[in-house]
Amino acid sequence: MDRWLIFGLCGLLLAGVACGPTELPIKQSSRKTLPKKPAKIEAVVLSANENDRRKQFSKQVCSSCHVWPEPGVLNRKAWVEVLDKMEPWLGLKPIPDDMPDELHGLFPSRKVIDAVQWTELKEYYLANAPEELPVSRAKFDGEAKLFEAVDAKATVGAFVMTLRVEPKTGVIWAGYGGNAGDHGVFRGDANGKWSEVLDWGGAPAQFRFTEKGILAVMIGDLIPTSEADGSLVRVEGNKPVFLIKSLRRPTDILVGNFDGKEPEDFVLCEFGHLVGGVTWIGHENEQSERWSLLDQPGILNAASADLNRDGHLDFVVLVGQAREGVFLFFGDGKGAFEPRAILPRHPSWGHSHLEVADINGDRNPDLLITNGDNGDLYEVPVKPYHGVRIHLNDGKGNFLEEKFFAQPGAYRALAEDFDGDGDMDIASIAYFADFKRAPEAALIYLRQDKPMEFKQLKMPGAQSGRWITMDAGDVDGDEDVDLVLGAMNMGPGVGAIPTKTRRRWVREKLPVLILRNRTR
Repeated sequence: MDRWLIFGLCGLLLAGVACGPTELPIKQSSRKTLPKKPAKIEAVVLSANENDRRKQFSKQVCSSCHVWPEPGVLNRKAWVEVLDKMEPWLGLKPIPDDMPDELHGLFPSRKVIDAVQWTELKEYYLANAPEELPVSRAKFDGEAKLFEAVDAKATVGAFVMTLRVEPKTGVIWAGYGGNAGDHGVFRGDANGKWSEVLDWGGAPAQFRFTEKGILAVMIGDLIPTSEADGSLVRVEGNKPVFLIKSLRRPTDILVGNFDGKEPEDFVLCEFGHLVGGVTWIGHENEQSERWSLLDQPGILNAASADLNRDGHLDFVVLVGQAREGVFLFFGDGKGAFEPRAILPRHPSWGHSHLEVADINGDRNPDLLITNGDNGDLYEVPVKPYHGVRIHLNDGKGNFLEEKFFAQPGAYRALAEDFDGDGDMDIASIAYFADFKRAPEAALIYLRQDKPMEFKQLKMPGAQSGRWITMDAGDVDGDEDVDLVLGAMNMGPGVGAIPTKTRRRWVREKLPVLILRNRTR
């Protein structure tokens, strides 16, 4: 998510170096320094022929490692900051002082382009970028009267990282923190009864519930770093046991029988910073086997299903840095996988979360993806291409058809039959919502009334916190699906939120909100 690398990794590939998560690892442009305000913007006027020449050159340079970013993906002010941060990756500036020595080899040893070419490239982007991105206000078809907002009465501050509902019990598990010595786990229920803070040895990015206990993915450090200080722990009776250490900012783990043998296998996602990837961990005769399936930073999360209807378990991962996109891994039932890259996106896309669900009711698992991550620049524009997307599966693992719902800052969407009518509805939160002009769109409900026809409805509690994480489950025991939201009110992009709103969040202190389903 450190998308100050917006297309700086071109320098890596042009230099001959191969490139290898929230809830999710919040980005900052640097671990030790704050971003600077963009310099004064100067845009030249280019003739049609000259503009086309520079466009082709930009494609040649930037498309060498990821989807070419058109000038219109950012406004002019944002491009000034992005272009400035790209210079070390092209050998035009020294390697940043805070870069570990072992990663210096990722940078080119000589200039990739000369000063004249660089000036022409910058002038092309600034000449063609808009002053402001076009953004329209969210349109709602009414209010979602299905849900009632209930204060969960959580006893910690609004710095929740991840939150999950335990399927069998309805217990709410939440984790907070991100820095050494400032982290913990707490559990609660729909009646407002919460445990003391539990120390499992880190700040959790994910919980997975298994027969052998809870698997907790400890991210290590919330701020982007190349240190391998994350871990995977199994918790039984609130006692954590470290299974794997020295992980690079891990964000998710899948548990499933991918090789047809017991016990179940793991698929581990490491977001990292400049290095990361996907690792398969098999178990045989109480011994673990590990090998890398994908060597690439920015792995956000994973989901599993039989994607191509061949009877074997597959999985899919979402990439949210530099070369953004989706990777499918088709399993053969014996622990081997056929990878396929789909849905490539430009580096400012802002992927944030992926789910697998049969949304159109044809018994084929579809992809539900949000993109709205927007904490990478000093002054980030609201982006019209942020939102919720459904990618329909043709039954063979091809995801061609897309349905889009605009939601600036979208961070996580869940598909469930919330109203009990037999089809899938969608709830989505937006951590980087447009709190100035459309704060009600920080939480939306997409109710499916007819096959693939949705009404967008307002939700209670949308403006009660800055929701970064959400899960669905029956927390009150009445056999319908409730929602639970966790807030991280301060963090990247907080300066774009009105002071009045921030003060209200501090005053009201609502770190966890339950949206109780009133179907039953």
